[in-house]
Amino acid sequence: MFRGLQSLIPKKNKLSSEEKTEKDLLNLDSQKSTALNKNSSNYSSRPYPNQPRQYIFNIEIEKIKANPYQPRTSNDHQSLQELSQSIQNYGIIQPIIVSKIIKSSPTGKIDEYELISGHRRLAAAKIAGLRLIPAIIREKEANNQEKLELALIENIQRENLNPIDLAKAFSRLHREFGLTLTEIGKKVSRDKRTISQTIGLLKLRPEIQQFIIKKHITEGQVRPLITLDFPTQKKLFDKIINEGLTSRQSEDLVRETKKKLVKSYRRSPRNEKLEQICQKLSDQINLPVKAQKDRSGKGGKLIIKFDTIQGLEEIVQKIISSTLN
Repeated sequence: MFRGLQSLIPKKNKLSSEEKTEKDLLNLDSQKSTALNKNSSNYSSRPYPNQPRQYIFNIEIEKIKANPYQPRTSNDHQSLQELSQSIQNYGIIQPIIVSKIIKSSPTGKIDEYELISGHRRLAAAKIAGLRLIPAIIREKEANNQEKLELALIENIQRENLNPIDLAKAFSRLHREFGLTLTEIGKKVSRDKRTISQTIGLLKLRPEIQQFIIKKHITEGQVRPLITLDFPTQKKLFDKIINEGLTSRQSEDLVRETKKKLVKSYRRSPRNEKLEQICQKLSDQINLPVKAQKDRSGKGGKLIIKFDTIQGLEEIVQKIISSTLN
């Protein structure tokens, strides 16, 4: 009877050791979270950027126009074929990005699109014979600078843009849109010196640039040539190719060439007319005569060597005599 009455009295719940530990941890986490919120109000008040929603649409390839600010000027045919085969097997994993252009026509409004990024994917999709391609349509039409920046950044992230196309893109951002080298560097996560060196490749002869594009030579092997004139570039480039010089050897070659050029520039340039006049006077007085031009290049002085005052008098007499005759 006593036991039966006890069974009717509700017992206090006893938690297992695992349940108790779990409850304690939850309470501790809750306390930490509350304390963090109190001590870090500056973080909670910081606004997050509102990212526009992006939807993927299948749009007709024939309605997509090329990006006039696409930095890529050349395509590797073999790599495009490989990408096309991959698209046929697995489809397009990452959609291209386009901006919508609404045009008016006699029959009404027509939707067209301009490519912002995805140049190679679009080209490969055409080779694969696709009619539709997945694309993200930007709500706001990109301006010319944004078109170049977006296409440039995408290519850089994929590391498939050759150094010359990269140099041309950096140069356009600098010349056409007025961005400083530092600003360009921040956009593409590169330092100012790298941007300057890359743009400098455009000072190379066109045929040397083509060798870089076709990967027949590295930019490091020919970068030292940018400080030289075109004829000297050609001469040293042939030597680099024929002898297979490394980047360091190319630097040494250019350094030695510059030393020789400086020495030759210090000498007075040859002037055949001036030499003829000096020779004519030399024949008259039977003494060697030299001419030295001044820095302006317009005037100068005649140099006739004498050993004694008597010798000088004889030189003067010879000059006077030759003049009278």
